[in-house]
Amino acid sequence: MSLFNIFRRKKTPLPEDQNRRFYRSDSERPEAYFKVIGDDRTALIGEYQAIDQFFSEHIADTTRNKLTNAYNHKQADDLVIVAYQAQELVGAIWAGAPHNEADGAIAMGKMQGKQKEMERLAQDMRQHSWMLHDMAVHPKYRRRGIGFELLNRVIEEASSKEIDLLWGVASPESVAFYKRSPVMVMPPEGALTISNSPRAKYGLPITGESRWIHCRLRQTGALDVGYVPQNRL
Repeated sequence: MSLFNIFRRKKTPLPEDQNRRFYRSDSERPEAYFKVIGDDRTALIGEYQAIDQFFSEHIADTTRNKLTNAYNHKQADDLVIVAYQAQELVGAIWAGAPHNEADGAIAMGKMQGKQKEMERLAQDMRQHSWMLHDMAVHPKYRRRGIGFELLNRVIEEASSKEIDLLWGVASPESVAFYKRSPVMVMPPEGALTISNSPRAKYGLPITGESRWIHCRLRQTGALDVGYVPQNRL
């Protein structure tokens, strides 16, 4: 089943307090047209290339062709949502399983003599968490609710798939945006930790002014998330 067909199903609405944090009134909701990119490889590779170009133009530190490369390998089931205004691409968001980070957890387990525990953690990371890989809105269309709507739709879709945790990195320029959303913004520097047991914990350090962000979608899920400050690393 394509992601488009999945997304068209009736969604469970966000809790009322989360909806209030996204929009103060219905009049604030954007007029843009939103579309979920499906999994038709032949028809959509050109559209993925266009989205990659959009990301490269509006995200300073993104890797060129990152979405297209992931699509061509093992991440074709990731969620990509785009926003159009009068047929112009004005916003896009990409989220999915953290394959590279899960591989890093396995490598750490081998070094620490906890291979089996970290392999189980890596499996849970892939099955029960989504990483927010990239999100951008054209500068001309910012402050119109498009970014909030893109994030809102990813949270809804992740919740419908029983994902426990949505997480990622916020650039210094996007920190204020995320602080107005249901996403938690961690302090600068330090490390985000993801675990599924006391013996299996993976830390992901960050430096500079970028921040780790996360949104817990299920309180009783398989994964726990935490933060370790720089002076304790």
